[in-house]
Amino acid sequence: MATGPKPVPAMQRLRGKLEFVPGSCWLYRGTTDSHGYGRIRVGSLSDGTRKWELVHRLTYKSMCGPIPPDRELDHLCRVRHCARPSHLRIVTHRENLLAGRNANAEKRACPRCGGSYTENSSGGRICQACRNERARARRAAHA
Repeated sequence: MATGPKPVPAMQRLRGKLEFVPGSCWLYRGTTDSHGYGRIRVGSLSDGTRKWELVHRLTYKSMCGPIPPDRELDHLCRVRHCARPSHLRIVTHRENLLAGRNANAEKRACPRCGGSYTENSSGGRICQACRNERARARRAAHA
């Protein structure tokens, strides 16, 4: 049985694709996903473990330890293709959303009608004018 060359470990391949900015980010210069996060293939085709891994998660796990399954990593530097472990912190999904730039949270007026937002019972925001319009439309459809 012929065997091919021994696969190069992911961390070894990763080091060749990192740009170390002095005193700043470790920028990944390889493949990124549609959201701008660096990704690299890990595992083996022969045993079915081949998959994509996010670069920042790979470096964090290899240098700092495991990430709990109910947690994710937040980029403190806000650079999605940064893989420097000191620029990452373990947070809940909600903490990660609140820490990031959330375009909807920054909106002060409803983009549909220009009305102001009010807080609803679940802590979200709604445009009262649009809500009233939807209610009128529902009532008219059932009349």
